[in-house]
Amino acid sequence: MYFINIKALKEQHRAGQYQSNDSLMYLSATVILTYLAILLVRFPENDWSLGVDAVEGIMVLLSIFVAYVANGGNGGSYFLDKFVSIGWVVLIRLLPVIVLLALVINIGETAFFGQASEHDGPEDIIGLAVIYGIYTWRLAVHIKDTR
Repeated sequence: MYFINIKALKEQHRAGQYQSNDSLMYLSATVILTYLAILLVRFPENDWSLGVDAVEGIMVLLSIFVAYVANGGNGGSYFLDKFVSIGWVVLIRLLPVIVLLALVINIGETAFFGQASEHDGPEDIIGLAVIYGIYTWRLAVHIKDTR
């Protein structure tokens, strides 16, 4: 994995030595740096906000890894192409479930607390884990079907 040496990275591509697992490393590093940057600039509303951020970062990395394995790992092909395109369609198909789950959580908070919470709480972490779990499962199934 290269951090600064773009010349060596381009040579790796030209020589045909760049592999699917290289993309996995670059994508994972990008996600980690993005979430670290978010944590640096975001002022958490409460302790649950940090939990939501942590769970989301972990679930994104887990989704990437599961998709990579479903694609055949090192022996797979076109990992990023499949991850981005199939991931997009899975996300769009999952949007109604996301909206429904958000409404259920919002209605539940209103019924239990008398009003919907404006702050993160345990229900947000659970909802996020459920959504990412469904997304990761469907993404892996569809990517595996392309092998």
